[in-house]
This record gives sequence, C-alpha cells and structure tokens, in this order.
Amino acid sequence: MPPETTSLAKKEALVRQFYHDVWNNHGNPDIAEELFASEYTVHDPAFGTIQAAPQWQKDGAKGFRSAFPDNLLQITFTLSSEDMVAARWTITGIQKGKFRGYEPSNKKVEFSGINIFRFGDAGKIVELWNHRDDLSLIEQISGRKMAEHTSYRER
Repeated sequence: MPPETTSLAKKEALVRQFYHDVWNNHGNPDIAEELFASEYTVHDPAFGTIQAAPQWQKDGAKGFRSAFPDNLLQITFTLSSEDMVAARWTITGIQKGKFRGYEPSNKKVEFSGINIFRFGDAGKIVELWNHRDDLSLIEQISGRKMAEHTSYRER
C-alpha cells in the first residue's frame, strides 16, 4: 500500500491548528501528540539540533503560556511546497510569570518568528526549524538593550 499523502491545504491547516491549540492559551497542547511524529528533529538556535518527542512541544508551550498567560499568537502568512510548510507568526502578551530566569515584568511584549515544518509520509511533522526573535523578547522583558543597531548611513 502506498504511503498516505496529505494535501498542501491540509498541511497548512495542521500548522494553524498547532499554533492555535499548542501555543495560544485557549487551546489544547495535547494535540501535539497528533501533529508530531513520535520522534522528530528540531533545529533551534537556543537548543541546537535535537531529537524530540511531542512532549517537548507541550512542555515548551506550557512554560511559555504560564509566563505569558494572555499570549496571542497570530499567523501572518504560510507558504507550502511538497512536504514543507513555512509560517510566520507574531506573539503578543504580558509577562506575568518567570521566563528564562527573568522575574515577571508585567511588560507587554511583541515578537515574531518563522517556523518551517517538514511532514513525513504519514502526514505528521518529522522535522522543525525554529527561527524567532529571542533577542527582541529578552530586551523587552529585561528593559536592557542587548545589541546596538547601526544604520548603514552612519558608516
């Protein structure tokens, strides 16, 4: 029997469901079990390349959601091709809990990122690339400028 194929529209819908249910506070993080393969590869600037399980997504989202209980993730756009879906998103929220060693700041934050998902033959996510603006997030909650921005005109 040939492997199951999933349409591009269905893959995009699964990515949207991932953000809605796993990352937004009104959703259900347990849906990660249905969306991700039992073992998948994550490429992330903060963690390197690791083998993960759906629980990794649930734990990460639960931690973020406890620090930013009112967070709202909005998808700006998705692009699809064959077995891949890329999605750009923006999250807004107020930091009410401890996050990455930073005490609650009660500051409203907004930061963006792009994720690229690769789907396997069974229609589940088997690989994920995370690209998010962690620097902007940390600058907003810490109140400190971590990097200086130089305009090309100043050179």
